[in-house]
Amino acid sequence: MIADIGATVGTSESPKARPPGKTRNGFQSRYPDFVTLIQEFLDFATVLGANALAYGLYLFWNLGKQHEDPSLYWTLNILASLGVVLVFTSVGLYAGTQGIANIEETLKLVKGVFCAAMTVIAISFFIRERQFSRITTALAVPINLFLLVLQRLAVARIYGMLHVRGLGGRRCLIYGAGETGVSVARCLFQSRHLGWIPLGFLDDDPAKVGWSYRVTPGPDGSQLKVLGRWEDFEDVARALEVTDLLVAVPSDHSYQVLERAILGCQSQGIQYHFVPSAGPHFLPSLEFRDLAGIPLFSPRGESHLLFYDFLKRAFDLCASALLLILLFPLLAIMALLIKIDSTGPAIFRQKRTGRGGREFVLYKLRTMDNQAPPYAPTPSSQDDPRITRLGRFLRRTSLDELPQLVNVLKGDMSLVGPRPEMPFIVAIYNERQRQRLNVKPGITGLWQISEDRAFQIHENLEYDLYYVENRSFFLDLAILIQTFFSALRGIGAW
Repeated sequence: MIADIGATVGTSESPKARPPGKTRNGFQSRYPDFVTLIQEFLDFATVLGANALAYGLYLFWNLGKQHEDPSLYWTLNILASLGVVLVFTSVGLYAGTQGIANIEETLKLVKGVFCAAMTVIAISFFIRERQFSRITTALAVPINLFLLVLQRLAVARIYGMLHVRGLGGRRCLIYGAGETGVSVARCLFQSRHLGWIPLGFLDDDPAKVGWSYRVTPGPDGSQLKVLGRWEDFEDVARALEVTDLLVAVPSDHSYQVLERAILGCQSQGIQYHFVPSAGPHFLPSLEFRDLAGIPLFSPRGESHLLFYDFLKRAFDLCASALLLILLFPLLAIMALLIKIDSTGPAIFRQKRTGRGGREFVLYKLRTMDNQAPPYAPTPSSQDDPRITRLGRFLRRTSLDELPQLVNVLKGDMSLVGPRPEMPFIVAIYNERQRQRLNVKPGITGLWQISEDRAFQIHENLEYDLYYVENRSFFLDLAILIQTFFSALRGIGAW
């Protein structure tokens, strides 16, 4: 079996096995600290450039009545940029946690930038000798957010390529090829820039040995194999130079698994980690607590969401109304082109289920042949014969979703939330799935910006449950920002 491991790992887009006996060198052991240092420097340089650009626009557009010496602004810019890095550290941006769909990083960026901006504005009130423009700070906020997210997308892509080639990555096995283990593998493949490289599964069920599980979206997604049973752990770990073991097995025999995994990893010098068997289904509604050294997962405290709901609705109203006014010429042109391209109405209408199970009519630009059944399965590729020529462009750019701004204005939907499902699917929801109906559906959301759009909505419940349990105004902003970049990359979310 060990002779086949190299080929198995190669087919799952992981690094090939290296000769046995080779240990991690000093650079690899210090790699996380090195990456953090580079990221801090890149953030400092990005913020410095973004602030300089904001000040340049302030001067170019002649926005202020009084301009201070530019050299003084540069000095303050350097100090402010260092301060932003400290704020990022305080909000945990360099802790290496990404959350579902990598949204945690963007969320912390939003919080960090706004906290830094509020700090700068507050300090400016106490400096009486100089008149500093707060317009510059206001300009710097969106510019910083745009450039920081863009920078981190580029850095993540570079790190992902380096880790796949084995540089600085943590080579891990997943013990347990059940639902939780496969979900863990999918998450690690979606966040390759973090450096966790899944090499394969181990499982106590001999019938699973040799099976492959799809861990990336699409019919041609990467496959990860079950390399053996626990008895093969030592040989597999030595052959593949495993550095970490993720234990993701059912809790009914967790004590034996814990003891066996700890002793096995200690004998091999391997780091071990345990994933709660609840996995993606219940963890979004739980939070980790420490009770006198005892780790606990407990229900999250009820948040006071009244102000959030009011702020969210006000933002939805203002944003949807403004976007409809600005985009009306584009919508009119798209509607005319649809009529020219194929017969039938320009606007597609379909019943969907919203908050509390209430049905409403959803609007989209028509992208498929007018004779196509309205409730047939969603096309899985752009080559579906039901899609019109113009429809391929509209779906690829997500412009077909723009009429849903009317649904937002009416109150049926929000800009951010779970994707609205069709009534006949909601009718067979279980109690856990019905929790996604606790909030308004959205034009964009975590599932919409994820690579799991290749799967059906109800097959990716963890995205919606995470949003329902963690929703906040800053999270909505983070999702909207990632929506913009996802649309640019062709993932699409609107």
